[in-house]
Amino acid sequence: MLQVKNLVVGYEQRVLIRSLFLSVPAPAFVAIVGHNGAGKSSLFRALTGSIPYQG
Repeated sequence: MLQVKNLVVGYEQRVLIRSLFLSVPAPAFVAIVGHNGAGKSSLFRALTGSIPYQG
């Protein structure tokens, strides 16, 4: 299971993801869909610990 509670991700003064709550039961497939610049890659970088995050 993957659980995220109150995740905040951003760069410098720009907040890309604010107060994200996510729960994915195992086994599950999930698709993250959004416009360019919406924060999809930043979400995955935060989940893998590649960039700093709060929450």
